[in-house]
Amino acid sequence: MLVALSCILGGCANYRQISLEDVQLGKIKMAGMTKADVGFRLLVNNPTKATFTVEDITGMVYKEGVEFARISMFEPFQVAPGTPSGADATLRLEIADPVSALVMGVNLKSWKMEQFTVDARVQVKGKGIRKNFTFRDKPLKELAGDLKF
Repeated sequence: MLVALSCILGGCANYRQISLEDVQLGKIKMAGMTKADVGFRLLVNNPTKATFTVEDITGMVYKEGVEFARISMFEPFQVAPGTPSGADATLRLEIADPVSALVMGVNLKSWKMEQFTVDARVQVKGKGIRKNFTFRDKPLKELAGDLKF
C-alpha cells in the first residue's frame, strides 16, 4: 500500500522491497450508530532511506459481494525508513446500508475474514511526487500479503 515510484524518481535504493508485512486491528471507537473509527497498526518493510506519507485512503468494504461500509481516512500518516517500521492509521468505517447490515447479522464473532473484500484507493506522497494505488475486489484476508512493490 505504500510507495515505489517516488523511490524511483527520488533515487532510493531497495524500493522494490517495500511491502506491507502485517496489519493489526487496534482500538475500535463507535462514532454513532453507523460509524466507527478503527485503529490499525501497520508493519511496513521499508528498507529505503526515505520517509513516505500516506495522504488518503478511500474505498468500500463488501461482505459477500454486498456493499457493507465506506472507508475514509482521518489524517495522513508517515512510514519511516528502516526494516521493519511500524505506522499507526485510523480509518472511519461508515455502514453503507444499516438495514442490510442488520439483515447480515450484527454478531461480529460470527463474521469470517473470507466474507469480506475491499475496493480502495491509496494516495502516497514521497520525494515530491504522488502515486495512487488502486485495489479492486481484494480479499480482506489477503490484503497485507499482496501489497508488495
